[in-house]
Amino acid sequence: MRAMKAEQRDQEAQDMLDYLERLQFEDEREMERRRLERLRIQAEIRNINDENQRRKEEKLNQERMADMRVLEYQRQKMAREAEFEAEQEKIRKEKEMETARLRALQEKAQDHQAEQVRLVLGVFHLDCPPKKG
Repeated sequence: MRAMKAEQRDQEAQDMLDYLERLQFEDEREMERRRLERLRIQAEIRNINDENQRRKEEKLNQERMADMRVLEYQRQKMAREAEFEAEQEKIRKEKEMETARLRALQEKAQDHQAEQVRLVLGVFHLDCPPKKG
């Protein structure tokens, strides 16, 4: 009977050890599962952060490109305006020169006409005897 009790105690002790081993194994399995889940979540967070960073950089790049397009447009517009102004100035100077040329021709023609009138009057004066009154 004593041997039976001892054997029963040994069996109960063995059962308890087996139970504790199973609990420890389950705990270790649960800890490993949690560790793997934590790693998975960390990797997912890293991926999300990387994607957010990529989008942020892409947005900044697009903004820079848009700014560059605006600056290029403004530069081209200023160049066109400067070219237009230069062309207008050239046209104005050409008109001034043409006006001056025409004025000079007109003055020359008037001088010539006046000279012709003087010559005609001079000849007329010589041909006509003075009037006596």
